[in-house]
Amino acid sequence: MSLSAIDSIDRGVANLRANWELVLLQLGQVVVCVVLAVVGVIAVAFGVGASFLLQLGDLSDWPAALERLRGLTVSGAVVAMTLGVLFILVTIVGLIYSWFQAGILATLDRGERQAPPVPNLDWRLFRTFQGRSFVGWASEGAWRYLGFFSALFVLAMILIGGCGLVIALLAPVAGDFGIEGVGVAGCLTLLPLLGLCVLLNLFALIAMVLLARPDGGVWRAMRQALGVLRRRFGGLLLLVLLFVIAVVGVALVFAPLSQGMATAVATNGAAWFAVQFLLALAQWIIQGIVTIALLASTVAMVRGEMDSREGAR
Repeated sequence: MSLSAIDSIDRGVANLRANWELVLLQLGQVVVCVVLAVVGVIAVAFGVGASFLLQLGDLSDWPAALERLRGLTVSGAVVAMTLGVLFILVTIVGLIYSWFQAGILATLDRGERQAPPVPNLDWRLFRTFQGRSFVGWASEGAWRYLGFFSALFVLAMILIGGCGLVIALLAPVAGDFGIEGVGVAGCLTLLPLLGLCVLLNLFALIAMVLLARPDGGVWRAMRQALGVLRRRFGGLLLLVLLFVIAVVGVALVFAPLSQGMATAVATNGAAWFAVQFLLALAQWIIQGIVTIALLASTVAMVRGEMDSREGAR
């Protein structure tokens, strides 16, 4: 049966409560990806800087080093090596992110499928998390999710390029009408771009959920996601807006709290660092809970829509 946004959130929260370990795995995913990205960027910067230092030669003679700096060039080998390292880094980070997403969404999907499609269920009926199962589902779906994220990136680049082309075509015409014309042209291109961003994000969320199904394939999930988006756009948009409001509310609560606590212990460096760390960790955990709740609620809504369509046949 099709579910409203509120009913989907009710089932999503129950799914989250039953599989609470996913919040910790979500946080672990962020930590691992951020650390790898930072280490990779530092390594690339160090490699490029080392190549420059080799070209500068002896730095003890500063006038001569500055003179050589003017003619400094970046060799094709350095550019190729940098791009190669960045590509490998992006692929590794993307694969790790896909691995975690595949395991998290597969766990939520199995939990939703395990629970009967009736209201007021005991949250224990959603319990499916097991470490071995998570690793198996994550390993099985990692490459599938990486392929989807790659296709999504290409699609986003095409949309951005199309909007850029429209802006380039409108710019000369708008310039003839002065600053007012430029402003109108900017609004006319910005609003469709924002609409496309919203649609693309909703489409990506639905497709990620459908990829977790046992029969989920990249192109199959993308085709089905378009159908679900067309039929349940209002409910999905409301669902996402509610969770965006929740995230903004958390930020608004923690911002003054962090500022007030920092002021209270400003004279003690160690205490200031400890307070900031604990507040950031608490906010991070709450945002992780909200993220998993959004994914679980979307799983419930998409599952209800797919089941209702299959039942109608």
